[in-house]
Amino acid sequence: MSDLVALLQDFYRDKLTVYLRHQAGARLVVQYDANNTYQYIVNRDDVQLTWIAKAIEELGAAVPEVSPQSRDAAGKKSDAAQAVIREDAAVSQKEVCVRRGIPGFTKILKLRRARRDVVDDQVGDYIAAFG
Repeated sequence: MSDLVALLQDFYRDKLTVYLRHQAGARLVVQYDANNTYQYIVNRDDVQLTWIAKAIEELGAAVPEVSPQSRDAAGKKSDAAQAVIREDAAVSQKEVCVRRGIPGFTKILKLRRARRDVVDDQVGDYIAAFG
């Protein structure tokens, strides 16, 4: 059980970091359609974090915290927005590579096959979004 808690806490911490990054990025991306996309992503991240936090709490563990991030982008608004979007794409790709290379990732996949609960939905969404 403690392996599952540690895995969920690590996953939550990573997801929260991405969520805060997306929130900061949404403040910099002002073009309507692109900002709407960020708002969708932020809302999806928020729901997913709620599911993971609930699973961690139900296992009797503490939900990890992460400090908020600030982001800056230089240049004109459109250039700054493009820089933010490119950065987020690169970070997402790196996260996919990291998740595929760690032993815990295999455990997540096994959990998904073995259980049909909130954690399964979250992991499936995470893999679909980043893999």
